[in-house]
Amino acid sequence: MLSPDDLYEVLVLENLCYVNNHWTLEQFKSCLCEENCYGLICVENEDVVGFAIYLLLDFHLAILNFAVHPNKRRQGVGSQMFYRLVKIGEAYNLQEVVLEVRETNIRMQKFLQSQNCLAKHVLNGHYPDGETAYQFVRKL
Repeated sequence: MLSPDDLYEVLVLENLCYVNNHWTLEQFKSCLCEENCYGLICVENEDVVGFAIYLLLDFHLAILNFAVHPNKRRQGVGSQMFYRLVKIGEAYNLQEVVLEVRETNIRMQKFLQSQNCLAKHVLNGHYPDGETAYQFVRKL
């Protein structure tokens, strides 16, 4: 699980993975102070190589932010984290895992499809810059 001591490394990874539209340290802190908001990290050789920020809601686990270090992609890091999120959702008897993905983030869309997620909804103008999002859902 993500601890306050991990936030600096998470922020560095966030900035590396998302050149534009990345979260700030204040956004991470604010989100993680919310009830039912949690963070998950993947550590390799004492370095954070992946993280996920998620909410546990009444019927689903909502992934708010998900990132894997570019040098660690396609090596199972993302799959391991997603598997852990699915297991968390199942432990809380939730019905699904939900994640919104930018229309231009084809890499993440393909990853989610590989994790048995389906694009269920188109969210026009979802992001502050007006970009459309696809809502992906994985039934539990």
